[in-house]
Amino acid sequence: VVREVLETATGSDALQRAHALKLHQELEQLEGYALLLLEAYRDPTAQPKGRQLAVMTCKHVITRNWSGRNGYRMSDQEKKSTKDTVLRLISSAGELPFLTELALVLRRICRFDFPLNWAELGQHLLGEFQSIQGPEHLNDRGLAAIKLLHHVLKEQSTKRLPRDRNAFYQLGETFLGPIGRVWGMLAQMLKDSQRNNPAALNNERIWEQSRYLDGCFMLLLCGGFGALHEVVGGSTCVANLKEKFVFMLELSKTTELVTQSVYFRKNLKSVSKWMPKLLEKQPLAFAQANVGTILETSAKVIETFGAPLKQQGANAFTHFCELLVYNSVETLTKALGCPAFRPGSEFPESSSGLGQQCNQQMSTFLAGAGIGNLVDLVSAHTLEWPAQDLQEWLADPEDQIAGPGSATELRKAATSFFQVISKEPLQGPFLQHLAQHFQQQMASPPGAQDPYIQADAPTLPVAKRDAMLSLLSICHDALKPHLPFEALMDFLMPFARLLGQGLPQNAPAVLLPVRMCQVLRTWHAKLPGSMVGPVLQMLEDFLDPRCPKAVRLAAMGPVADMASAFPEDMAWCERNLTRSVLNLLMQVQSEEFIWKCLNLATMLLKVCPLDQVDDNHLRCFRQIWQVTLAGTDFVGGALLDLLVELVASVRPLSQNFLFCSNEIAQSCSSHYQAPALNNSSGLSSAALASDLDGAADAGGDESYTATAMLKSGHGLVAALQKVSQAHIAPQRAG
Repeated sequence: VVREVLETATGSDALQRAHALKLHQELEQLEGYALLLLEAYRDPTAQPKGRQLAVMTCKHVITRNWSGRNGYRMSDQEKKSTKDTVLRLISSAGELPFLTELALVLRRICRFDFPLNWAELGQHLLGEFQSIQGPEHLNDRGLAAIKLLHHVLKEQSTKRLPRDRNAFYQLGETFLGPIGRVWGMLAQMLKDSQRNNPAALNNERIWEQSRYLDGCFMLLLCGGFGALHEVVGGSTCVANLKEKFVFMLELSKTTELVTQSVYFRKNLKSVSKWMPKLLEKQPLAFAQANVGTILETSAKVIETFGAPLKQQGANAFTHFCELLVYNSVETLTKALGCPAFRPGSEFPESSSGLGQQCNQQMSTFLAGAGIGNLVDLVSAHTLEWPAQDLQEWLADPEDQIAGPGSATELRKAATSFFQVISKEPLQGPFLQHLAQHFQQQMASPPGAQDPYIQADAPTLPVAKRDAMLSLLSICHDALKPHLPFEALMDFLMPFARLLGQGLPQNAPAVLLPVRMCQVLRTWHAKLPGSMVGPVLQMLEDFLDPRCPKAVRLAAMGPVADMASAFPEDMAWCERNLTRSVLNLLMQVQSEEFIWKCLNLATMLLKVCPLDQVDDNHLRCFRQIWQVTLAGTDFVGGALLDLLVELVASVRPLSQNFLFCSNEIAQSCSSHYQAPALNNSSGLSSAALASDLDGAADAGGDESYTATAMLKSGHGLVAALQKVSQAHIAPQRAG
């Protein structure tokens, strides 16, 4: 019966589905419903779909009812019966379908009761691992035990209370030996297969076991110990994991596993993901593994797997490569930022010399690799984007206003790396290396036809210049004390001059003034007063309708920053930036950028007056209001705010502008259900205001939006009613 209810609740008949959902909600309030679901899952005679629905629903029931979150709270006896049933099920997990769904039920219970109130689960899993004595025991049952323990440890790792952390430490002491023994056995099997029977490595099952066993090992080492280096054999575990990682990297070069085995890729990706986490939590445990060799390996991974990112389009393999590069950059970042590794750090006596050992290993690595080489390596594979990505961005610059890759996880990882390496005691060599690139690029001005990547051209490719501009933005805190703003502008001006060279919309060099805008955003706080005028002049040039759209969009950011930082500067009166933004408003397509342009124009009216509103702008306002009526209220609110500011600041006001504003105000009133307006101008602020309280009292998100729009509309009505005849331009003939 339970399975039939669940199948009906997910069926296509809306009436039957509603009835089944109601029945399910009633059953959920009855004691023993979770047990019924588990029994429905266990029944081998049932259809697979019904069994899967039963175990998936059981997870949700436990989530809601174990602690009474949904009103009904399971009794202690019901909880005990549920846990006993789950234990019986996982005892035969190798024979049951939908093991992942069953593991999620297990995790939900562990969230509340393990290990403090469910010692039997720990004893069962410990017994399962102790029973794995040889390769023949790595069967379905062995794999099921490994997967279930992985889920249990993963759930435990998400808990943050001190009592849960202490409980994890107890699990670490209990499971380190058994997991380490099984892990070592499987690692040796892999090495033996490489030497004696390479074809055995093509078995997907062995990499599935390896992936989950590595996950268990990493979770336990990261969270199961307060100081892993003080545990007997703890540092050896880390050294063994490093050897396994290097072994898998070698296999990726000498075999086809990286392209043919899904679980090999998952395994390699998982180990690379956990390496920086383990390094951050247990730094002194890396002394035996040698921090320097781990970082050398990370650098090789970036070089090896970073190359396909530039050569191929987006696909499953390049996504895998990107994750490996990301994790390796994270490893470098965590190591370079770790106090135990950075040159010049002091260590307590309790570190038993491990701190000094790690410090020396790091120093040796840096001396061999070189700060400059590390900067160039990470920059080349995280800040230089594939040509295909560039062309896609040029075709639709509204997708990423700051340029291609500006919001990716890989760029975020690169940002953290460069911010760490630009701090003392590494800052000196970093700045010296950056200064060399600075001078090199100053000596070779960019051109509008420069290629994106290196070619037989006498000048630097756009990709290299783009990476340099990104570094100026990322490392601005470290650079500001050493680089005057005037010198920065000398470096940036050649990029601005590209716009005077007839820069085509699809030229790779379009990227350079776009990135330049991001540099200005991070540096504008250091802007001396004498430079406000020149910078505003340059930004007005960037907003010129003849410039590529990508540049005009990017210029909005620094213009807004300048308006906030220097609102009193007289240079604003000499510029016509507000009109430039309104002109851009007529060309943007996405609702997000329409909203941004409207808000920026409203802000600029306070610092950069506008003499008149063109009829083209009025047509644009009417089109935007039609978009608002279609459901984009946030755009309409910004438009109403802009109209209020225009009414207050533009003199004289044209008859066409007043008519357009009246029309939009009336439409706001009728669309958001305010009372009819019937004074001589078609507007009544009192009538519009009287409806606000009623709209607010109605409740709900829709009424909240309607109230906000009515208030904005009321503001426009009030502004229009303050306009005197002296502020209105004479009606034009014809």
